[in-house]
Amino acid sequence: MADTESLLDPAMVYSLVAELKGVFPKLRDHPALVRSTTLEIIDLCQGDKNWTREQQLHWLLDAMRRKWRRWQSIPAIVELFETRFRDPRKPATTYPGLGPKPSIDCERCSDNTHFQNESREIVWCSCEAAIRMRAQCPDYVDMLNRINKMRASSKKK
Repeated sequence: MADTESLLDPAMVYSLVAELKGVFPKLRDHPALVRSTTLEIIDLCQGDKNWTREQQLHWLLDAMRRKWRRWQSIPAIVELFETRFRDPRKPATTYPGLGPKPSIDCERCSDNTHFQNESREIVWCSCEAAIRMRAQCPDYVDMLNRINKMRASSKKK
């Protein structure tokens, strides 16, 4: 039901946001805040396959009235909107979820392919991941040791 043809009427949205002055006194004292809130809400309420722009607008204003005891902020409006809808300004892939944490196969190096020995030198692990990494980047551990030596010498100065 995305309403792709008609945009929200800015005057109507401004009027509805101005009505919030009775609920949030801060809006009475800051006319620019009413304007910026109006623009933010117009930008957010783009409609989607289930909700029209107007339905999103009315849901958001009602949620602000019900959930907020005092005026929050423009970013809080976005957060409240995102409890129900996806912010249309963000790509659809911004919250894919990472899924379950992968298991660690090597307890010695925690799948990092290397670890520090007793003398604090970085050495290759003997696990399969380290063997593959060493084949692809044979100088990797040497480079890490050089970096550690440079850091140690710069701290002494």
